[in-house]
Amino acid sequence: MLLFSTSIHTITAQEVSNDEMVLGTWTFLDAASIGKMPIDIQQELQSSPNLQNHIASFYTGRQMNFYTDGTYSLVFPNGLNINGQWSISGNTLTTQNNDGSSAAQQIVFLDSNHFYLISQQFFNSDARVLFPELHFIKN
Repeated sequence: MLLFSTSIHTITAQEVSNDEMVLGTWTFLDAASIGKMPIDIQQELQSSPNLQNHIASFYTGRQMNFYTDGTYSLVFPNGLNINGQWSISGNTLTTQNNDGSSAAQQIVFLDSNHFYLISQQFFNSDARVLFPELHFIKN
């Protein structure tokens, strides 16, 4: 008598943690971030070329670098560089600059090459942020 046995093996894809996904260099996405601005702020920027240029010079080309040792650098287009430590707990990215200031933001991964940050201040009805969502793309 010949007996056949069939085994079914379920293979699940190993999930990549947010800690691993954020590693690398990320560049600010102007159009996606501006598209999430409140309409009244967009209109004010359109009516003020000086303010528009000021905002663009501060954000355009901005890069965030996240390293495996838990450090990060934020590089501005004008060459200013801010360094510190980063951590992710759930979907909250916390950064602490070497000067002691810190920020906690919700991080949302759209895929492995695109995330956006939501400032915790956005949830405070008394505060108004310029960019409700800061979008980045991986280099």
